[in-house]
Amino acid sequence: MDKSFLWQNELPRTLNKDEVSVNAYTRRLLYTRPLLTASFGNFSIPLSVSFNSNYQENDYSDFTIGSNGWKLNIEQYLFPYNNSYLYSGFQVGDYVYIDGSWKIHRFIKYSTKTINNQSVNCYYDYYNDSLRLYVYPDQTADIVDLNNNKYCFNVNGRLSKIVSGINSQITKEITYNQDKITSIYDTRDSSIGFTFTYTDNLLTKIVNKQDNNTIKFEYTYFNKVSKIKQSYHNKTRELVEYNYDLYFNLKNVIDCQTKVGFDIDYEKVDNNYLVAMIQEVTSKIEPTHISGNALHSSNKLYVEQGKYYEKQQNTMMVIIKLLILQTQEIKSFIIMKVII
Repeated sequence: MDKSFLWQNELPRTLNKDEVSVNAYTRRLLYTRPLLTASFGNFSIPLSVSFNSNYQENDYSDFTIGSNGWKLNIEQYLFPYNNSYLYSGFQVGDYVYIDGSWKIHRFIKYSTKTINNQSVNCYYDYYNDSLRLYVYPDQTADIVDLNNNKYCFNVNGRLSKIVSGINSQITKEITYNQDKITSIYDTRDSSIGFTFTYTDNLLTKIVNKQDNNTIKFEYTYFNKVSKIKQSYHNKTRELVEYNYDLYFNLKNVIDCQTKVGFDIDYEKVDNNYLVAMIQEVTSKIEPTHISGNALHSSNKLYVEQGKYYEKQQNTMMVIIKLLILQTQEIKSFIIMKVII
C-alpha cells in the first residue's frame, strides 16, 4: 500500500520528457509521462499518465485507483477514510483525496455551513492549507483552491468537472461509463477535448478530438502498460517502452526515440519491494529486445532506508535522514553535500 504523504521528502529527477521521484520515507517510485494537450486560446486540457510502484489493487476496499498502478492525471478520487487503510494520523470522519499526481491528502472536518439552503460539511486539507472540501447532502463534493478553481466530484467519488476560478464559463466536463472515463471536453465547445477507448477494461486509446492525434497503449499478459505509441497524420511511432521483473515490478523505462531511459532495482522488505537504486541507461538495440546486457548505465541513485546516494562524476550527494521529530505527522530532514 502506498503511504506516501505530502509532508514526506521526495527526490525528483527528469529524464527525457518523464518525471521520476522517490519518496524518502516509503521508497515509493512515482513516474509520470506527458501524453497530449487539447487547447483553445489560453485554455488547455493536458493529459499525462503516472505509475505508482507501491499501489496494490486491494489497497482501498471500495475503490480501485486507475489500473494496476497506472492512472491518468484526470483520474482523481475522493472518499471517506476507513480504519483498514492504516494511515498514520487519519481518523474515521476524515476524507482521503488522491489528486492528479498520485499525492494523498487528508481532509479534516472543521464546520458545518448552510450554503444555498443546504447543510454542507466543510473540511480543510491537513497537508495543504490552500485546499478546502465541501461535502453536500447528496454526497457530491467540491474541492476549492486558493484561486477559486473548483474540482467537482460525483456521488461515486470520481472527478466529474473542473471549473475555472477566473471565469465559471471555462469548465472541463468529464463523462463516465460506470467508473471508466469516456471523455473530457470544454463545455463551451465539445470538440475541444479527448475520447477514451477500453478493451477488456484496459485503456487502449486516447483521441484528441481537435486533430485526431492518438495515443495507444499496449499491455503485458499481466495487464500492465508495456508500450505507448502515437498515431498522427497516418503515421505511427513508438514513444516509450516499459519492462517488468519476475515479480511484476517496473524494471526499466526506455524512450523509443532517444534510446535513453532508466533502470530500477528493488529490495524486498517485509514482503514489499522497495526502490533500492535507479540508474540512467542507454539501449544500443531496439527497445523491444531489451536485455540486461543491452543496457549501459550512467548516473546512479542509490536508495536505502532514510538515505540516498546520488553519484555523478566526482560529486556524491548524500541526503541523510538525520533528525526525525516524531509528532503524528512531522518529520524533518537535513541535507549534506559531500565532495569525494
